[in-house]
Amino acid sequence: MELRNKSLWDFTKELASDAPAPGGGGVGALLASQGAALISMVCCLTMGKKKYAEYEDEILEMDKRAKENSQKALIMVDEDEENFLPLSKAYGLPKNTDEERNNREEIMEKALLVAMKTPQDTLSMCIELILDAKRLLIIGSKLVQSDVGVAAECILAAAKSSMWNMYINLKMLQDEKNKAALLMDAEEKIAAVEIEYNHIIEDLNNRLAP
Repeated sequence: MELRNKSLWDFTKELASDAPAPGGGGVGALLASQGAALISMVCCLTMGKKKYAEYEDEILEMDKRAKENSQKALIMVDEDEENFLPLSKAYGLPKNTDEERNNREEIMEKALLVAMKTPQDTLSMCIELILDAKRLLIIGSKLVQSDVGVAAECILAAAKSSMWNMYINLKMLQDEKNKAALLMDAEEKIAAVEIEYNHIIEDLNNRLAP
């Protein structure tokens, strides 16, 4: 059964097992999905309210985008499991001779890039999500602004989870030029998410802190 179709109970049990997947990459994608779902929830609770009528079209568009991202991120939970399998198999390849070591290194290099795909995709999604969360503080219902804060926490956690999964794979990558480019891209994206997250939290603290 696909991970996304399992109950929360079964998914969590499998996560807590010695199975190679799901792991941190899948959890990162799941966090992004939950952040997107909370954005959608806030949109739904804002729609049709006279007070926010001027933002109705924007809210509808944001809700559509959030629902699509939430579903996409759930699919990415399964994709992360699939993308990790080649790397898991590569770890077990023999390395007794020079030929075996060279073959293993070549396969590992390709498998590492595949294993990083879901974290990369999650990071990219997090930028869009955090910008929507920030915008919701302006155009969304004030009754659920705390939920925007929870969405922001999920999104930041998703981004940071993806960063750690990128780091551990990049550390093993042999192509230094490719490693540097991927690292720069990941760090630029996490920095962009953190900037918007900090704006959201500062704003919410000013509004809600007792």
